[in-house]
This record gives sequence, structure tokens and C-alpha cells, in this order.
Amino acid sequence: MLPLPLALRYLRAAEVGWPEKSSTIELHLRVKREKRSIPLKGSVKLPLPAKPHLRICAIAEGDAADVARKSGATMVGSNDIIEKILQGQVKFDICIAHIDSFPLLEKIAKVPGAKRWMPSAKKGTVCSEIGDVINMTANR
Repeated sequence: MLPLPLALRYLRAAEVGWPEKSSTIELHLRVKREKRSIPLKGSVKLPLPAKPHLRICAIAEGDAADVARKSGATMVGSNDIIEKILQGQVKFDICIAHIDSFPLLEKIAKVPGAKRWMPSAKKGTVCSEIGDVINMTANR
């Protein structure tokens, strides 16, 4: 067993060179409580937000595809991306489609698991201003 400050120092030294999203700190505390006492609960405010890196797929053509690339989408395309999705070659966290490319999505509507990530106007992932939606999604 190490004292908490020393353990945190070792953890910080060990995580150098690893991606930010892979660091996990787990504490096991032994607390002696008296009878009828309130259980120990709490939270810690981290100095920086721990947000994951999102892999954003943008389905767009032409100028909208260029805007999506500049806004930070991980992968951008139309028919080529849809074919890769049908073959199961593409992995992403969220899919955003330009309103002009929405009819292309009919091909992948029946893919198992598509309901989870399929773009829809109700979710706000089918839009005409694709750059704004990608920026808002990436910075949430």
C-alpha cells in the first residue's frame, strides 16, 4: 500500500506517452464507519474535462464534404463510405449527413445496429449546415 500522494505521482509518471483517454485512476479506500453513520459518497472535480475523442463520419458531397473535412470529421464521403459501412469496414462513434445526401442513407437503413448511429433529422444529425453540427458535436 502506498500513500495517496505517492501513488498519484507514480500514476502521472507512468501515463507519459499514452493517449489521454486511456488513463484510469481507481482508488480502494478502507474506511471504518461507526454504526448508523452516513455512507461515504463523493466526487472529484478534475482540472481538465475528460472527454473522449469522437470518430465522426460525415456523409456529404461536393462543397459540403470540404466543409466537413475542415470542421474535423474523421471520415468524409458519400457512396464510398456507405459501401464500406455495408461491408463493416468503417468504425465511428457518430454519423452526420448533409440534407442533400440523405437519400443515399436508404441503402444502410436495414444494416443490423444501424438504428443506434443512423443519422436522423430528429436527432439533429441530418442538416444543411454540416460544419456547424460537426463543430458542436466535437466540442460538446
